[in-house]
Amino acid sequence: MADDSLSAALEEIRAREKSATPGPWGWRGNVDNGDPYLTSRGYREVVKPDGTTVRHHAGDVLGHIPVELTRADAIRRGVGNPDNFPEPNVDPEPADTYEKRYDAAIEAARDAEIENYLTDEYGAPRTERRMAFCTDWVYTDVRKMVVFEVAPGITDRLDPRVYRADITGIRHPDAEFIANSRQDVSRLLAAVDAALSHHERIPLYGNAATESEPGNCPHDPDSHLHFEPTDEPGEWLCEGKPEGVVCSTCIDGEGGERLDWPCPEYLAIARALGVDVAALTGEGKPDGK
Repeated sequence: MADDSLSAALEEIRAREKSATPGPWGWRGNVDNGDPYLTSRGYREVVKPDGTTVRHHAGDVLGHIPVELTRADAIRRGVGNPDNFPEPNVDPEPADTYEKRYDAAIEAARDAEIENYLTDEYGAPRTERRMAFCTDWVYTDVRKMVVFEVAPGITDRLDPRVYRADITGIRHPDAEFIANSRQDVSRLLAAVDAALSHHERIPLYGNAATESEPGNCPHDPDSHLHFEPTDEPGEWLCEGKPEGVVCSTCIDGEGGERLDWPCPEYLAIARALGVDVAALTGEGKPDGK
């Protein structure tokens, strides 16, 4: 059914929003000391073992962490490629062990180059900064959470089934939220626009007697218009006599009259978007001014 399809579409967006780190989000950092990071200014509710609920700051969302380089990293980047080595100086005698000794020399040179790549001048492990998502204040290298295109169920790049490293997603709720937010926002804005299009403001004007004889209209008939409403033929109204504003759709259930603008539906959407409705309704102001 159509209702079920609409509910499913909204529930899909709602589930992504609920699973993501609470907002509002914002970029922070100091570029003199590192890359910017995405953090939250919101709070997350945590249920304690005794059943009570406490609120904790939601923490960071996305940043960078130092990760030690591995032998696999070095090999994938071409470090230790024998084609780049000079010919090893291996004694040709005895001939029956030459090939074995030659291969050992190549392997030793390869290991030395890889080791040199993986450590700095002080012998400490060399690291590189990588993108990481944060969960409960713990950052995790994004590369450990990727979905490989050729093997979606495998998480280890070294698995032989991952014969190509292209990815199609990241297993993290904030990653899912970010990836889908572009289309989610467009869909929700279209839904809001569709709803608002049925709740437009319609001005009410006073009676002008006839089009050619303005009657009790106090204005110069050449300075404004008189018009005949489609729902009241033969009764001309005057543009110079505004008497109020009503909603194009909302009807009073008892009297059958159009509701004043802004209508309840319009105000509900405005409040959901964080609009100060007092500016629309005059709430909290003397005499509504």
